[in-house]
Amino acid sequence: MYVNLMLTMLLGGLWHGAAFRFILWGGMHGVALAVHKLYKSLSLAPLKNLPKPLNSVLSILFTFHFVCLGWIFFRAPSMEVA
Repeated sequence: MYVNLMLTMLLGGLWHGAAFRFILWGGMHGVALAVHKLYKSLSLAPLKNLPKPLNSVLSILFTFHFVCLGWIFFRAPSMEVA
């Protein structure tokens, strides 16, 4: 399952363009999906002990910043600029 998530996202990055920065963007998202799946399956999530509203806010903030970081590689005209 984890390999399939990675391959799907890497191919998604390659679909957007044949540049390394698109493959990196896809790889970042593939790793994030795999880590999230593993995190949820182990039920060792430290955020589960937090109150629900705080858990939601922290999850949203982390996801937002991760996606924004990924957009740097996606939108930059080259790796040097990124």
